[in-house]
Amino acid sequence: MSEEKLTKILQVLNKIDSKLDKLDDLISIMKMGQRNTIEQTKVELLTKSPFRHEVYKLCDGQHNVSDIAEEVGKSISQVSQAISPLISSGLIAEQRRGKTKYYVKVI
Repeated sequence: MSEEKLTKILQVLNKIDSKLDKLDDLISIMKMGQRNTIEQTKVELLTKSPFRHEVYKLCDGQHNVSDIAEEVGKSISQVSQAISPLISSGLIAEQRRGKTKYYVKVI
């Protein structure tokens, strides 16, 4: 391979490397923004409703909706309504064991 071709290849690789560094920086910035958004969502959801915050605390992977309802003294329907925005926002997730769903904090 000629020296000229090698030089061109190196120039192209340097440009790619430079763009990858910029891409890594952009990804880092986006992740920071997502973390801030998730934290803001968490604060907003949990501070606006003391009941929802109480439900969130019980999402430890050991409680299903009826366990949580019994623990907080509310109906299953009320607990389900409190859990729904927590799942939608990504703060908690469902873990199925057989036919039963248990709830666990993601964040």
